[in-house]
Amino acid sequence: MILRRPSQTDKEAILEMMAEFEREQSAHDGGFWNPDNFVYEEWLEENIQAEAGLNIPENWVPAIQLVSFDEADHALGFLNLRLRLNDYLLEKGGHIGYSIRPSERGKGYAKESLRQGLQVAKDKNIHRALLTCSIKNPASRAVILANGGQLENGSLKNLAKDVLLTTKLLISLMVKACVTPFTSLVACFIARDAITLPPGPLRQEFPILKNLKNKS
Repeated sequence: MILRRPSQTDKEAILEMMAEFEREQSAHDGGFWNPDNFVYEEWLEENIQAEAGLNIPENWVPAIQLVSFDEADHALGFLNLRLRLNDYLLEKGGHIGYSIRPSERGKGYAKESLRQGLQVAKDKNIHRALLTCSIKNPASRAVILANGGQLENGSLKNLAKDVLLTTKLLISLMVKACVTPFTSLVACFIARDAITLPPGPLRQEFPILKNLKNKS
């Protein structure tokens, strides 16, 4: 499996995958399109502009659109790498959103897609990648765990009168515990070769990071 930017030659494969997502009414995290007015060539151009931070919707951030393919160039899924975080993404969404088409799930592609996506993030000088997933999505949680995550703490919190299991994951070669009362699962990847402390909001969300110092 390979994760890469889509091109014009991928049009047929990607359109067929999009049609499957729509037909199955399946969530396509990491892939964004309007099925009522979709032009593939315009989508490609929008991806190029989004990566450069040009003409993106309000409250969106620069991002790289990637698609996973098998050895026969059969499209498998989407992955969207956000190159920076805003307040919303700090709480829900994080750096990476991804999905595998319904007919190809359960084959290990999500795990490999995330692994390759994290390498792209590192190549883009993102040394700590934040991921979130719903506590009602054990499959996605398993993918995060399979990429090195360790569940440090789980606790019951009474939020909006509903008792929900809330967990946080700090995934890296250097594992630390962090717990906050959010209904999301969060993975934080820290590269061994560089630690860049996050801005104030994320530093507050992960108290353990307060004691870390930047490496030059």
